[in-house]
Amino acid sequence: MLTDDLLDAMAADLKPTPKGALQRRLGLAGFVGGLGSLALVLCLLGLRGDLIEAMGGAFIWVKAGYTVMIAAVAFWACLQLSRPEGRARSAPVIAALLAVAFAAAAGMELISADASHRAHMVHGNSFSYCLTAIVTLSMPVQVAMLLVMRGFAPTRPGAAGLAAGVFSGAVAATVYGLSCAESTATFVATWYTLGMVLSGAMGAAAGRWILKW
Repeated sequence: MLTDDLLDAMAADLKPTPKGALQRRLGLAGFVGGLGSLALVLCLLGLRGDLIEAMGGAFIWVKAGYTVMIAAVAFWACLQLSRPEGRARSAPVIAALLAVAFAAAAGMELISADASHRAHMVHGNSFSYCLTAIVTLSMPVQVAMLLVMRGFAPTRPGAAGLAAGVFSGAVAATVYGLSCAESTATFVATWYTLGMVLSGAMGAAAGRWILKW
């Protein structure tokens, strides 16, 4: 059989991907991975004791809003980069602007605070394990996302892995907020952001291996 005949025979068996399949599968991966992260929080860390009371205040929603917005941008990037030759050039810019805006708010908070309280505002009571917790909680999401993305032939594995990693870190940071009682923008801007960045770096490294085809 000639090469062209072989290719034609192989192509004849191909079926088009159902419309919306990528969105559904990535959405399901994020949801299932997020449930895994939540299970880890409940089993390993527990919910903060004053969660109900905290939900009546503003800051817990500000903190969640920041990480959810980063997750939304990163998820959009995952959708774009999962496709052959897909690009998401605006995603890093938008994510960086969100991080800078939150850092600016944290800077104003820090400047207005008493000098004796500034160190505690940065370190809080949990800086020693916050970063590790976010990265650990991101793993269920990251594994699920990378496995699904692998099936959609991304041609930029490093960038796709980075997007998956940032999304995973943002989901993990959101879920971690249910356990974390820190209440300063300075702490969140420092350690939550670093957690998302580190998760993104891990995703980029893993993507070059897992998403390569």
